[in-house]
This record gives sequence, C-alpha cells and structure tokens, in this order.
Amino acid sequence: MRNVEQQQYWDELAPTWIGAQKDLEGVGGWFGDRAIDQLQVVAGERVVDIGCGTGETTVALARAAGTAGSAVGADISTAMIEEARRRTAQLSDVNVSFVVADAEEAPVAEGADVVFSRFGVMFFADPPLAFGNLRASLRSGGRLAAVVWQQVFSNEWMLLPGMATLTATGALPPMPGEGEPGPFSLSDPDRFRALLDQAGFVDVDVQPLQHEVVVERARVDFFVEQSMAVGAAREGVRAAGDDPAVATAIAQQLRRDLLDRIGEEPATGLSAAAWLATARKP
Repeated sequence: MRNVEQQQYWDELAPTWIGAQKDLEGVGGWFGDRAIDQLQVVAGERVVDIGCGTGETTVALARAAGTAGSAVGADISTAMIEEARRRTAQLSDVNVSFVVADAEEAPVAEGADVVFSRFGVMFFADPPLAFGNLRASLRSGGRLAAVVWQQVFSNEWMLLPGMATLTATGALPPMPGEGEPGPFSLSDPDRFRALLDQAGFVDVDVQPLQHEVVVERARVDFFVEQSMAVGAAREGVRAAGDDPAVATAIAQQLRRDLLDRIGEEPATGLSAAAWLATARKP
C-alpha cells in the first residue's frame, strides 16, 4: 500500500474504534444518512463505499441497491475489514462484500454507478491521486457523494476534548499539519472542490451540513468515556506514552468542562458540522 502510515494507524486504533463505534454512530451517522439520501441509490446499482470501517454504511447502501445491485466496502485497515466481514457474515438479503484497498494505489472498482464516503476521504496522503482513482472507479455518468468534517471550531463535540487536553496537560494534542491526512484535511471547502475539479469530476457541489450532539447531564460520564477512546483526548494520552495519570486528568477536566457548560440545565448541545460534496463523472 502507498498510504502505509494511515494503514498502520487505523489497524492500531481499530480495537478501540470498534468498541466505541455503536455510540460514535450517534454523531457521524446523521451525516452519512444525508449523503446517502443525496445519492438516491436505486435498485440494480453498483456502489463502492470508501473508508467503510466496519460496514454499517456499506450495508445501508446495499439495501438501497436491492438484490439486483451490490455494494463493496473498501478500507485501508485489515482489522476493520475483518470486523465488517464478521458482522455481515449472516446477512442473506443484501449483496455486500468487503476489500482491503488503498484508493491511492489503484481504482477500487470498475464501472461502478456510485462512489460514497462517510468521513473516509480526509485521510488520503495524496488526494489528487486518490480522487483520480475514485473517478476511474465510476462508469460515465456515475455519481460521487462524500462527507468530511468542517474545521474544529465548528465542531464543539471535538473541540471540547481538545481544550480539556490542553488544560490538563499544558499542550495541545498532536495535530496533522496543513494538507496532511487527518480529520480536518478537507475542512476548506474551496480546496475540496478544487481537488474534485482537478480529478475530472463535473457538477461539483459542496454544501454545509449542521447537526447538534446533545449531552444530557446523566450521560456526561458516557460522553467523556467515548471522547477518551478516539480523537483529540486519545491523541493527547498517546503523546504522553499512554500514561494512566494523564488519561485520568484529561477525563476529569472534560467532565468539569461539560458540567460547567450544562450549568442548571438538563443538557447542552455541541455543534457538529461537515461538508457534503457531490459530483459526477462525465
């Protein structure tokens, strides 16, 4: 694989991610559903799901395509694909399959009707090459829809754990540099649009999506637990050599910050924002 660093990162993170994924769906799932709605997959179509993780979106796309169609989930992580295959092994009402693949290496499919990605395309080391391969995976007239995160200050559900990490440790959690693979690599909509244009897509459109993550007082500890599993807080703990004392300090700070924000109310809302890009192969 070309993108070896990301493959190793996601294979290492996979056990934690898999354990927390059901709850993380409460954030990312809404955005993925909006992208699927936009695609309007019809019976008989062939769909490719880039960065499929453990396959939730792949199954949803396969159901939309019906038994006459199919969906292939592709992910750079072997561990994620193994889990996706395990979870879908007993499904008999959908045509779904999974492959370990790096979109930077070669087209993932040939003649597909649809390419979809929910928060998968931000991790390309060479975005021009990868988007060119996604275009090559489609038939003429084939459609693409992908969602990526907006900047961190538009995503309080990620910002708060990062700020708690800064307060608790005195240092910001490690962040990828500008243009490097990471959750905010495509947070500039103009850059995202330009990459799709340069890859040869037409009818490129990038629109904002806004959502809210509601944290109830009774579920503050749950939110803290999930925040410690992935994202900025997790990276802060990793940077400290997985020191349990650092993990405890960050978790306690995040809990205090959330309770202060909730105040006397029963809950608080945290912003979540993404870009939805749609395009077509001419």
